[in-house]
Amino acid sequence: MRNLLASAFFGLFLAPLFHATAQAADPIVLTFGDTSSPGQVEYKGVHHFEQLLKNRSGGKIGQVQYFHSSQLGSDKKLTQAALAGSIDIAHSSAGNFGEVSNALLFCDLPGLFQDWKHVRRVWQSPIRYRVVDQIKKETGLTVIWFNIDGGWPREIGNAKKLVRVPSDMKGLKMRTTGSPIEISLYKTWGAGAIPVAFSELYTAMQQGVVDGHYNQPIFTTKPKFEEIIKYFTFVGQSYVTAIKMMGPSAEKKLGPEMVPLVIQAGWDTELWTDQGLEADSDAAVEVLKAAGVQLIHPTAEEQKLWDAASQQVWAEYVGPGKIIPQSLIDEINALRE
Repeated sequence: MRNLLASAFFGLFLAPLFHATAQAADPIVLTFGDTSSPGQVEYKGVHHFEQLLKNRSGGKIGQVQYFHSSQLGSDKKLTQAALAGSIDIAHSSAGNFGEVSNALLFCDLPGLFQDWKHVRRVWQSPIRYRVVDQIKKETGLTVIWFNIDGGWPREIGNAKKLVRVPSDMKGLKMRTTGSPIEISLYKTWGAGAIPVAFSELYTAMQQGVVDGHYNQPIFTTKPKFEEIIKYFTFVGQSYVTAIKMMGPSAEKKLGPEMVPLVIQAGWDTELWTDQGLEADSDAAVEVLKAAGVQLIHPTAEEQKLWDAASQQVWAEYVGPGKIIPQSLIDEINALRE
């Protein structure tokens, strides 16, 4: 009888400990808010990232709950949610990140990058680590990986008129992310800048709140903007960097063992994603053609006018006493091929 009572006592005493151990061993679940849509290589990349985490953590990270297609809101809302701990991982383009840090502001400079491969070389250079450190210091957010959004420069889509040169932009109301460099670029072109969240852009164009947008082909066709725009002008000025980042609460959840694993998986995912960029972009251009959107390719002389307009923006932001040091630009230019 005494043995039975002792067994019962120790069973009652140890049960909570076994329960706590089981709870501690439960796989980690990470929530991920994004703006990418099914079919995009960036969307596929998140699932690749999840698989890497599961395999490399030995099951300690069990799931990435993926909220895609702006289900949880715009870049700015996602960033705030990561800071608040409402979600673990968030997406933001460089232009939308300016409200919390200027670390990515230089990415918006028109004409800065030669092509998407040049962008990737920048993010594999020491510049990456300085930017990551600056973002961490200023916001507490940890960058996991850098996307080259759409793998193509932003181009001009609009529903009002054919655009071949910057002066043709006069009078057009263009959607802006709110990036100061982007707004300056629109001003140089003679266009108006109206802030609109990407998730609200289709309706804004449909209702005439804005006449057009400045986006890559894939980010024109996935939201079906080809149903509204009539013209698409290839100006080749602005490549978009976007980051995937985790907030302080996510780091606490993961612990010191898992955080480096997550960052390495992010680095590997960005390179995996790069492999599908060109195919995605080419397919998007074909969708625009099939929809009857007029595709405008400026002549060599017309292209010089777009390039000259971009240089006017540089004069405002680059150099001694300005927000972007010339030394950074020199470092980026040295990575051209």
